[in-house]
Amino acid sequence: MQQIIEWGRKSVRHILSIMDLIDYTKVKYPEKSERGIQMKLNIDNCPRCGKIYTVNPQYLCKECLQKVEEQYQLCVEYLREHRYASIQQLSEGTGVPVSQISKFIMEGRISAAQGPGLTYPCETCGKPIRSQKLCDSCRKRLQQGWMKEEEKKSQMQGKSAYKIKEE
Repeated sequence: MQQIIEWGRKSVRHILSIMDLIDYTKVKYPEKSERGIQMKLNIDNCPRCGKIYTVNPQYLCKECLQKVEEQYQLCVEYLREHRYASIQQLSEGTGVPVSQISKFIMEGRISAAQGPGLTYPCETCGKPIRSQKLCDSCRKRLQQGWMKEEEKKSQMQGKSAYKIKEE
């Protein structure tokens, strides 16, 4: 009997620790499905190292988040000493990958004032840029394409796909 009670205590502690990671939400069900409760786990695999972690706004485990912060500090220190360094020189001087430095710039953590020589490629054409994800010409092309689609939609609104025969 004592073993059963001890097993029960361990099970309850285990269940409570799991419940800390679980978000219970009610789900709206279609008319013909069964009713019930869906459990959603707030855990995921870290995209950098693959470890399981509790989901947070940065979408990284604590260890990788700490490494990213250390990389950021290395970049800031290097830019204080070498203000006009390019992104390649910054990467070589700190050992931080160019892609991570680009993320720091896009997130606004490293600004143009900190590193006036820092540029990274436009995601569409590869032209060197200092802010955002697209260069001015790609952004204008994208806006023009969007405006053309809007014009087509407005022209099509008055037209019907079916023709009515007049007799």
